[in-house]
Amino acid sequence: MAPGPRHPVDRDVLPYLMIGTFAAGTVLVALLGQGAEAVDGYALWVLFGAVLSFAAFLAVFGVYLLGWLLREHERWREARRTPEPEDSASS
Repeated sequence: MAPGPRHPVDRDVLPYLMIGTFAAGTVLVALLGQGAEAVDGYALWVLFGAVLSFAAFLAVFGVYLLGWLLREHERWREARRTPEPEDSASS
């Protein structure tokens, strides 16, 4: 039988989104730090893009962290539900 669908935390999408949004925000902040000649009157838009990118990073990180915590909690509950085998050597 084929295994069930993977948990969203085990998929590659969320880590790639976190890396991408953080990298985009870092590039935009670095571009803004180059001075006014680099952005040529678009400094407010570049700043807005950097803030938006870092906000997206925080949102994706929060979703990833919540999914990871829920997955670990599910594993913990399953471990508590399964009865431990009786130790027949001690009887």
